[in-house]
Amino acid sequence: AKWPSRQEQLSILVGQILSPGANLSAQLLGPGKMLNSQIKKKGEGAEEETPVEAAVEAAAAPAEAPAASADAPSADAAPAAE
Repeated sequence: AKWPSRQEQLSILVGQILSPGANLSAQLLGPGKMLNSQIKKKGEGAEEETPVEAAVEAAAAPAEAPAASADAPSADAAPAAE
């Protein structure tokens, strides 16, 4: 069996030493980044309409138009008796 060279042993050792620190850093920064992203999206949402809201309004608009015309008397309807 051949042992790793000195350079390879040092790189393995350094990787083992730095790995827990990198994991800890990622765990500490992760929730902050997610919160920042959510705050940014919420701030942009106040200025602009989201695509989902635009689609909902577009789908609701045609449904409201026929209902409004059904409530209004048509031009062909007979005049009310006096």
